[in-house]
Order: sequence, then C-alpha cells, then structure tokens
Amino acid sequence: MTTGISYLYPASVTEAVALLADWDGRARIMAGGTDLMPALQQGRCAPACLVDVTRIPSLDLVEVRDGFVVAGAAVSFARLQSDPFLRARVPALVEAAASVAAAPLQSVATWAGNIAQAMPAADGALVAVALQAEARVVSAAGARWVAVDSLYCGARLQPWILPAR
Repeated sequence: MTTGISYLYPASVTEAVALLADWDGRARIMAGGTDLMPALQQGRCAPACLVDVTRIPSLDLVEVRDGFVVAGAAVSFARLQSDPFLRARVPALVEAAASVAAAPLQSVATWAGNIAQAMPAADGALVAVALQAEARVVSAAGARWVAVDSLYCGARLQPWILPAR
C-alpha cells in the first residue's frame, strides 16, 4: 500500500471542491475506491491527497425530486439494488447494479465512480447513458447539470482530465 498520502474528510461538497483546488491536481476523490485503490497499489496513479466524500451528508442518498431520481456520488450499487422506488420504477438501473462485479464489491463500489471511470464494460455508465441521465458537475465556478453521455471522449477518457494541448 502507498504511504505519505494525505487523507481528508470534507464536511460538504463546497469543502471538497476547495480541497481539490488547494491540492492543484494532486488530489483524487475517494468514495468506494474499487478502481482507485488498485490503481494506487499498481502505481498507475500517485496522488498526494485523497479527498474522501463518504461522510458528506446526502451523498449516500437516493431521492426522488420533482419526478427525477437523484443518487448521490457515494451511493453504492448495493444501495441502488435495494431501493424500493428504483426496483419498481427503474428496473434497468437495478439490473445493471446487480451485474457489476460481485456482491462484496457492489456494497462499496459507487455508481458515480463507475460513470467517472469511463471503462468500456461499465454497466452503470451504460445504463446512465441509456436512461439519459444527467450528472451534477461541481467546481469552484459553480454547479451545473450535464448529460452523462457528454462526459465521455473514449475509453477511460473523460474530458475534464485530458491533458492540455
């Protein structure tokens, strides 16, 4: 395992965004960690800081607001599978959540992380695109909702982390 990495627990999304800005590209968001931890162990990424968002209130909730399902960034695949509203009204999402890895990983892996990783076999990301889901993208400049399908430029390539040209 890696050593010397700062590990921070922000109390709000605003604080998390500020921490990421303070670390100037040297920090990574941590929630389930099912992709991040192996990447750290294999040396594929080496952040100076992990910003753990799992203690931010509401990021682990699934809610229905104004006719839309809102799932926080720390919502696990197991949580999606167990939600009664989703089971009754959004079975495609429940089925996709059940197809991601094995049950022990489903209890920690997050739907948001699955979307953010942009992996070709990401069942959670595929169903998000099929459902025309939107993601709330938050930065120091503010927050906005964007179509999930607009977040991708190719396998494992997200437009917000592409190198400058």
